[in-house]
Amino acid sequence: MEKKISDLEYSEIAAAINGYLNSEASIKQYVLSDLGSEVETIRKNWKGDASDKYIGKLESVYNDISNTCTALENLGVGMSREASNIYQNQ
Repeated sequence: MEKKISDLEYSEIAAAINGYLNSEASIKQYVLSDLGSEVETIRKNWKGDASDKYIGKLESVYNDISNTCTALENLGVGMSREASNIYQNQ
């Protein structure tokens, strides 16, 4: 069965994709930036095992969030390409 996308559906898909990409950009701008700053502050001001463990946990959270951002970006780009191909080929 051939896929078809109406103009309205295409604009709704585009809005959803932009929402994904804006969420990803905001997460990178605010959350990851703050986590990185927190790690640097702890490195400067804390010493010992507690510092290492806390930094390790923050870095793990940072990596998980970063991976989620990458997945969101890939999802948005993939959806955009697929919708665009369907829309242009109908």
